[in-house]
Amino acid sequence: MFIFFCHLKSNEHNFVCYFCVFFLYKKVYWRKGNWKKRNKKKFKNNNSWEKNYWKLIKKGGKRKRIELKKKEENGLDNLIRKGGKKKFMEQFKNVEKKKERIKKEKRKEIKRKKMNDKKE
Repeated sequence: MFIFFCHLKSNEHNFVCYFCVFFLYKKVYWRKGNWKKRNKKKFKNNNSWEKNYWKLIKKGGKRKRIELKKKEENGLDNLIRKGGKKKFMEQFKNVEKKKERIKKEKRKEIKRKKMNDKKE
């Protein structure tokens, strides 16, 4: 539609038509190319946790930011400095172990309090 409109309206129709073709090319083909590149990048960078982390931050979004804050509180913020899936998984396991230790300690404290109450 846009190209025909330019043909009819302009005296210098060559210049305008080239502009229109360029505009359409930019809109349709470049965008498709970008989507293809983006998909390829997603598949390539699956293993690098660091890049995915920064992608999330760039995209923003309230929920994602909250999730990232929770991860940082749990001690997973080191994955920014250390890329690689193995290291990330080790950190994740360490964090889980810490949580389990804390739970066990709390249970022990509760038991101690109960025993002390019984003795008294």
